[in-house]
Amino acid sequence: MMKKLLLPIALLCFMVLHVSEAKAQFSVDAAFGMYKSFAKDSDGVFGINLAAKYQLSDNLRAGIGFGYYSKSTTVFNIKVRSFVMPIAANIEYILFDDGFAPYVGIDAGVYSFGATSSGSTNSNAYLGVAPIVGVDLPLNDMLFVTGNLKYHFLPKENLKDGFGFNIGLSIRL
Repeated sequence: MMKKLLLPIALLCFMVLHVSEAKAQFSVDAAFGMYKSFAKDSDGVFGINLAAKYQLSDNLRAGIGFGYYSKSTTVFNIKVRSFVMPIAANIEYILFDDGFAPYVGIDAGVYSFGATSSGSTNSNAYLGVAPIVGVDLPLNDMLFVTGNLKYHFLPKENLKDGFGFNIGLSIRL
């Protein structure tokens, strides 16, 4: 049993040492954005996107993200709030970092679509992926303006894909 664990433990130690040599950083992003379904007559919904990322190497980072985009309307004098809530893991590749740092990546996770009315909520969750293209612009060593565009691919027959963008701040710790 111990012999079987030796190789995975040794590989894990090597990866941790390799990552720490790359001066790995943790960052937290907070951004405002929009999600727009490609469904006919759908409107864009506005909201927030929060992310936590870990710099694995000079050009690679991974993290998790949470978004909440909503819109309120009134139907037959009843207030209805519709929402989209993506929760995803992501990986991003930084193309170069000369002050201006463009990146490409992908989100993969769960998309919750729902509506709230008269105190009750109805929602459904679906798996989805979102290719990303974005950029980080430094304000100083720790604070960055970050922005990205995403194409939300939802491989469910009755769902339409969507488009999103986010712009906000990133703090590197």
